[in-house]
Amino acid sequence: MTVFQKRVFFAVFILIIFVKAVFSETSDSQNLSFSPYIDSRFGLLLYTEESSSWYRTGKAGINLQTQTEQLTIEGQYLKGKSRHENFFTDIDFGSIHFEYFQNPFRIKSTFSSFSIPDDLKIGDGKPSFKVSVGSGNSLNFGIDFDFSLFNKDWEFGVDCLSLTAGFQEGDLYYFYGKPDDFSFLGGKSKLSLPFGLDFFSIDGKLSGNMKTNSEEKIGDFDTSLLSFFLAKEFVFQIGDKFSTKPFIGYANLSFSGNVMVTSENQRYFLFPYKFIGGSIDETFHLLSAGNSFEFKKHGFSLLIDCVYFYCLQNSASGEYSYKYKKNILFDGSSAREKIDLPNAAGTHIFAGNIDISYKFSIDKHFSPTLRISKIIATAILNEETEDFFSTSSASDTSISGASTEGNNNFTWNKLKEALLSGTSISLRIDF
Repeated sequence: MTVFQKRVFFAVFILIIFVKAVFSETSDSQNLSFSPYIDSRFGLLLYTEESSSWYRTGKAGINLQTQTEQLTIEGQYLKGKSRHENFFTDIDFGSIHFEYFQNPFRIKSTFSSFSIPDDLKIGDGKPSFKVSVGSGNSLNFGIDFDFSLFNKDWEFGVDCLSLTAGFQEGDLYYFYGKPDDFSFLGGKSKLSLPFGLDFFSIDGKLSGNMKTNSEEKIGDFDTSLLSFFLAKEFVFQIGDKFSTKPFIGYANLSFSGNVMVTSENQRYFLFPYKFIGGSIDETFHLLSAGNSFEFKKHGFSLLIDCVYFYCLQNSASGEYSYKYKKNILFDGSSAREKIDLPNAAGTHIFAGNIDISYKFSIDKHFSPTLRISKIIATAILNEETEDFFSTSSASDTSISGASTEGNNNFTWNKLKEALLSGTSISLRIDF
């Protein structure tokens, strides 16, 4: 067990002792129930014949409940590893979650920490990027409040998330440097209305700096999201529960950034430029629709979530400029040009998650639940955007002359990649 894991589970152990002490005053008079559980999961983010990206998690927690109060605490550790040629990294992640309920309030908080102990490499060939030894922390706090208005039940909830992260050094193809001082502040607000109506909004802003490896600032970037959705739940008396919850919404996503690298902050001899830099500003207007299905009968549960985005409008602008050094190696030429960014309007994005589980009734003190999940995501790009991101060319190797057996293997390999990518399996045991 690593030092990071030990710290996470030690903190959970201390919390359990603290909670038990707090609740001990009510255990005699209010019949305190104590329900521990463990949960383990293994999943494949991206599977190919050559490599795969996977993660495994371990989670342990307890539920403490009296007639009027309920408390949940849990600790989780995640280990991720990717050996894909375009995304190569390791990651360790740990979190502690706390949730307390006493009508009409529910309070929840989560502290998380992650580290990238080695290198994170993005891209294979040119361009390619590498950053080393990243770490970060996040804190989430939320509160839900139930109240009555016009003789109807309402609920209002707010979740706030704060995150900071950074890297120690990096090699970003054109120069030595790194993204650093990541800062995210955002959250989700929800208003549950009568008649099964929900209005919720997800907003946030991510910002950061570009620095040299000697901590000199050479640029910055900002990303912001503003979105709101309206959902309506329909519940039917089929099985133990069958419900469907369609929603519609709008999202505005914007990004801006700039960077300027000079021979003064890139002092290695073969750096070719006196300066090179650029800026970009892009905004997406997205319409959204989706649905959540839930079916439960006895120990069987089926959950299906799906969401669809349509890019209604995209405005983008950018430019770059450079000037070469003037010496025996470089001619001192310069240029200033616009970045030819595609218009992504008309692009379609679909994502979904299927979750199937079954809770076995073995013993009242031992209840295992087996769960299989599958994430599906795809994008249909317009011609302009597809051409921009395409890395294929007429000189690529053709498979038109492959044998029938080769084509069958190609089809089977692609089918395996599609089925296994985004698939996970987990086992939870309630005691």
